[in-house]
Amino acid sequence: MKISIFLSLVICIMEGTSITWPSPMIKKLEDLKDNPLGRKITSDESSLLASLPILGSIFGSFLIMSIRNKLGRKPLLIVYGTASLFCNLTLAFSANIWLYFLARFIGGFNSAANLILVPMYICELADPSSRGSHGTGMIAAINIGILIPFTLGPYIRFIWYHLFLTLIPISFIIFFSIFALESPYYYLQSDPSRAEDLLRHLKGTQDVTDTLKEMKRSLDDTTKDSFLSQIK
Repeated sequence: MKISIFLSLVICIMEGTSITWPSPMIKKLEDLKDNPLGRKITSDESSLLASLPILGSIFGSFLIMSIRNKLGRKPLLIVYGTASLFCNLTLAFSANIWLYFLARFIGGFNSAANLILVPMYICELADPSSRGSHGTGMIAAINIGILIPFTLGPYIRFIWYHLFLTLIPISFIIFFSIFALESPYYYLQSDPSRAEDLLRHLKGTQDVTDTLKEMKRSLDDTTKDSFLSQIK
């Protein structure tokens, strides 16, 4: 369980790098010295590069809420990690401002994963007594991600900076795929017997009847709410 939660926090690091990306990178794009576009970007273009992740996070949030119970928490986290990989690969190798816009928009999906999917995953795996400490871990991981653009961005070339950033989602996708657990809440809807086996493993006990009943009540309460009532 601890390994699964620890690996999920890498999403928060990716989100942190996206938050402070504009500070060193837009400065490079507004100059010609280390600019893969071959021209200075305009003020409108710099504003779009800074703000498009916010729009991406809105679409990413709706995507999470619509397919989280169909795809599962673990595959969905891998999908959102892949969005960060696409973003950084595009920024590393492209010389087209419109592809930069697309990359920053899709990179914003990590904001949705960081705000919705990671806390959901942690809460569904961790004991109630340890959720607070794991929440602190999320903040620490975001701050680590925030520091990366400030400490590396101004000092290495544009392409090498983004190639370095690709190592984070690549490592996440590999290790999360191999070592992370799926949420028992997802299994409870798709394969109850598998959910029971996973709970026994997480709780370290054979009797998980009360926990299963509580989880079923929680799922029933959630599914009763309409989409409109959740928005309200």
